[in-house]
Amino acid sequence: MIIFKLVLTWVAFSAKHEMPQNDVLEILERREAVLTSARRDDPNLFKLLLKKGASMNHHDQYGPTPVHAAVVKGHTKVLVTLVNYGADLQCQDLEGHRPLHSAVEGGDLETVEVLINLGSNVIVMTKRGATPLSIARAS
Repeated sequence: MIIFKLVLTWVAFSAKHEMPQNDVLEILERREAVLTSARRDDPNLFKLLLKKGASMNHHDQYGPTPVHAAVVKGHTKVLVTLVNYGADLQCQDLEGHRPLHSAVEGGDLETVEVLINLGSNVIVMTKRGATPLSIARAS
């Protein structure tokens, strides 16, 4: 299923931007590498990818961005790197989770504190009406 979605994305992207196949595949690989480096807490790889033009706002089929991937795992170094490169702390996944919701779900207090100190909105709601506080209470 993922390969099928990648192929569809590649076809749509290459047609829209009139780019050669190899260029499109390289862009798609960089996007996936950004998500992977955020999940694995690899700020050096992350910085290298961003310097090469990879998007920090890419998301997979479920909607989490690299910011979501980093905070749910408690990877504050990657989070700070993302913020330094201009990441949006109010970005949403497909269910309306902001990074603060994901950090609360991940259960790492330090990450939650870093997000709040960086200016995350603490009263935002998901599409189902959950706030970071209601998620914390339910845990």
